[in-house]
Parts: sequence; structure tokens; C-alpha cells
Amino acid sequence: MTALPWDEPAGQRALESGDDAQWRAAWTGTGGALIHAAATRTGLPEPLLRRVTSTSTRAAARAASLELASHLQQITALTSQVQAALSGDTPTWMQRPNPHLDGLPPSAYLKTSAGRARLGTYLQGLLSGAFG
Repeated sequence: MTALPWDEPAGQRALESGDDAQWRAAWTGTGGALIHAAATRTGLPEPLLRRVTSTSTRAAARAASLELASHLQQITALTSQVQAALSGDTPTWMQRPNPHLDGLPPSAYLKTSAGRARLGTYLQGLLSGAFG
């Protein structure tokens, strides 16, 4: 049996309070349904998630791919870390320029795996108290 993205450990369970039934149902649907489910779980706007996953309107109408699901799972896990570190308005924080991230908003780091890794390192520093 193939492991699905939400079954894989990501250091932290992605948004424990999320509705797993909705998330799993979205996987069997279109890319757009999966993006909608991720937007619901993270609070991030769907246009932002489509942009950082390079998902066009046409691609969103097709069946969800494992690549898209994996990308969205990583974003969901990062959003969970933001919530743990800041206990605040995650969508606003993700879109506000941050001087610790070269003056870019954290959402600018969601598109590439290297960017997500850098954002993850920064968030781990926040959680450990290394960064302010």
C-alpha cells in the first residue's frame, strides 16, 4: 500500500485540529479540491497556494497529483509550526515582510523545497528561542 502524504511523519502532525476526513476526500478529487482543503486547514488564501504550487486553473480541474499533495502537506506542516511558534494570525504573518527572512514575506519561501527548508529552520529557531 502506498503511503499518502498525510500518513507520512513530518516532524509534527500537520494541523492536528484539521478535518482529516475532508483532507482525505480532497485527495480523491481534483487539484483544486486539494488546494481548497489546504486553504481551509492553513487559513492561507487559495490564490496564494495556487501560486506557490504553480497550479494553473486548468491543472486545478484535473485529478490531484502526488507532487501537489506532498507540496501542500509540507506547507500545512510549516503552517502548523507557525501556529505553534506565534500563537497568532498565521495568514497575516505568512504574508508580512520579515526582516529575518531578507525582508521577504515567509510565503515567498513556500514555492521551492530549499525555501521551505529555510523557513522551517527559521521556525525551529523561533520555537527554540534562538530567534526573536
